[in-house]
Amino acid sequence: MNNESKWIVRGYEFTTEEETRTACLEYSKIKQIEKKIDYKKPGMIYQLYNKAVDGKIFKTVIGYEYLRKLQKYLLDKSGEDVTIKPIPVFTTNAEVKQEEQPKRQTEEHKLQIKKEQKKSQLLQYCVIVLAALVIAMFAIMFTGNRPTILNYERALQNKYAQWEEELQQRENVIKEKERELRIASE
Repeated sequence: MNNESKWIVRGYEFTTEEETRTACLEYSKIKQIEKKIDYKKPGMIYQLYNKAVDGKIFKTVIGYEYLRKLQKYLLDKSGEDVTIKPIPVFTTNAEVKQEEQPKRQTEEHKLQIKKEQKKSQLLQYCVIVLAALVIAMFAIMFTGNRPTILNYERALQNKYAQWEEELQQRENVIKEKERELRIASE
């Protein structure tokens, strides 16, 4: 660590102290490996490269830079005869974002659930109000005196029956008067 306030290692500026420590440890590993490695033996470098890639030993740009150096060396020495694995990239920021993502998803999910609950409650209230209106309409229909579509025929028949009774009574009254007048005129 050259500058603690900015967390710089080998010309790279890191965002956290933890990343900076990891980069320093990786640089120390690289120095130790370089002391022991023999570039005249491509097989040794190939094994080292594969172990580093498979074990995901390096996690910062310092380590990736070293892996890229080994990868270029292997590509230059071996050509197309050997398949060289790609370098897996795992950044701390990506890991943090991946951890934050489920939290965001759960918060968004909770908000969505609350919205759905509010909608559900509103729909329940609407159903209750509509049911009450339907019940009120039936109550008015059955208790009201006015004819409706359901009892219109019955209401008309009752009305005609009443008129017929009234006419019959008037006719009887008229016939009674006629009899009285005939008796009086005789």
